[in-house]
Amino acid sequence: MPQSSPNTLVLPVAGMTCAACVYHVGEALRSVDGVTEVSVNLATERATISLGDADVAGAPDMETLAKAVADAGYRLDTNPQTADGDRGAGPRAQEEQRLRIRLIVAALGGGALLLGSFPALPWTPGLLTLWWYPLLLWAAATPVQLWAGWSFYTAGVVVVLTTLLAPGALGSTGAHQLHFDMAAIIVALILLGRWLEARALSRTSGAIERLLDLRPQTAHLMAADGSISDVPVDHVEPGDTLAVRPGEQLPVDGEVASGATNVDQSALTGESMPAEKSAGDPVFAGTLNGNGAILMRATRVGLDTTLSQVIRLVEEAQGSAAPVQRLADRVAAWFVPAVGLIALAAAIFCGCSSGPTRRCGTRC
Repeated sequence: MPQSSPNTLVLPVAGMTCAACVYHVGEALRSVDGVTEVSVNLATERATISLGDADVAGAPDMETLAKAVADAGYRLDTNPQTADGDRGAGPRAQEEQRLRIRLIVAALGGGALLLGSFPALPWTPGLLTLWWYPLLLWAAATPVQLWAGWSFYTAGVVVVLTTLLAPGALGSTGAHQLHFDMAAIIVALILLGRWLEARALSRTSGAIERLLDLRPQTAHLMAADGSISDVPVDHVEPGDTLAVRPGEQLPVDGEVASGATNVDQSALTGESMPAEKSAGDPVFAGTLNGNGAILMRATRVGLDTTLSQVIRLVEEAQGSAAPVQRLADRVAAWFVPAVGLIALAAAIFCGCSSGPTRRCGTRC
């Protein structure tokens, strides 16, 4: 399970499509006893959960957190293997490709609908007088809504039903009030934003993946009798003496115990020229040893190495939300319901003011 500290959890959240989703997931997690702070990022689809100074006994378990998110209509992934494996560039690239295809379909459909129903175009008035033409527009808009934009409607059955009934409602108001093109273009614009987010996230995930590739899997551990054996890097402890051969990547942070070499540190520092290293000089995990064989003494291993800290900082920056973004998420959570209520009130008012008189003989 991704962890930036013993009391901080970073877990993937599935099902979010907008800023309102971010707000609802955050509120659901904040309602759990023991959770002190929550940061939910839509682009990375991750929730950073801070448990404060709660001890193990007082901290909420994964089932409680998952149930709170599930009650809000979303899914919290508490599987450590899935959570760790999701940060690779492969899944992000697949998501970017999927959104690109849906964006192209929505853009082409929205453009065609706009050309076929925009009143200012010379051919539109004649077409809109044909009784079957609104049905043709509905048939063209439906795939955009129910395929390209399907992920936006799966959060609630009511929204799906409203979308299915909308074409009939629009058609009954008269041909001059058809808005199938706007519905498709809105889906295309939302998909454009999601695709741009996925594209930026894919590139960031690719950079993290390249940083992860810098870490060697084995180290040459020198025993007390001078013999050298290959061990997994995770088994190296501070104080161990390691042998580093020419052309190998350094397994952990440490200092040169004996020997002299030059080390390519460009992956960490951006320096174009190798740095000369001799006894007592610091060396860092993931850097590339030059033409000299050295013995080094490990000082920082595992998550304490400079490379691991860089990866952690990039992941935290990728998943964190600025205070202004949290404010925007809170506003957006109420914006859509407010607009819907205003639209409903306007529809009722217009219907009453222009509709038939009541039985009592007075207008609504």
